[in-house]
Amino acid sequence: MGSGGARWVELAPLQDGAILALAISEELPLADQSTRPMIEVLAEYMAGRELLLVLDTCEHLTDACALTAQVLLDAAPGLRILATSRRPLNVSAERTPAVEPMPVPDPDDPAASGNDAVVLLAERAAAAVPGFAVTEDDQGDVVHLCRRLEGLPLAIELAAARLGELPPAELAVRLDDRMSVLGQTEEEAYDAHPPWHQALRTAIGWSHELCTPQERLLWARVSVFAWCLSGRAAGRSIRTGTR
Repeated sequence: MGSGGARWVELAPLQDGAILALAISEELPLADQSTRPMIEVLAEYMAGRELLLVLDTCEHLTDACALTAQVLLDAAPGLRILATSRRPLNVSAERTPAVEPMPVPDPDDPAASGNDAVVLLAERAAAAVPGFAVTEDDQGDVVHLCRRLEGLPLAIELAAARLGELPPAELAVRLDDRMSVLGQTEEEAYDAHPPWHQALRTAIGWSHELCTPQERLLWARVSVFAWCLSGRAAGRSIRTGTR
């Protein structure tokens, strides 16, 4: 078998599953001038190759991704597909490992500065705020902030962008209204990729839009428990959707 390496296909901008095969073909060194269906062209190209195909952000095109993946896998024994998605594709031999939040240390842990969540916050903050660095004096506040963010990488990145305006301790306190604090400024409006990562509210809204009407009704009903436990406004109870 010939090695085809790895190919990355970004699906976030794609809205029509009917052109999924074409989107994949554009990331491959193949040219076909025939009138054959593109899925057949792809299957023929991959049949004799060992290839890793990464389909990034599949959740809004699960049916098309599932169909395409199954056809290609059947045709190409050496093909491996890595699909990132908030929904399983439900194809044969699919394995669906869950990506858990980052573990966060205790504030008094002497090794806290090397924790992945703390490192991510420090790196993103340094990129957004020139000269930012975690010191011994504020390490405990940074760890506490990561704990308030529950180790969620997106929330950590959004919080890091706010550290030019607020110190870690104050930002952690303001996370009582995390939908507002982890929002979007005019400068950030075009920076996030995919676009629904511009703010925590848009990320949760993206997932909510993918739910069926019955699932949305369930979320609306169970959200009352978050309101009862926290004693906060019902409008904030959507935070349970990040679980």
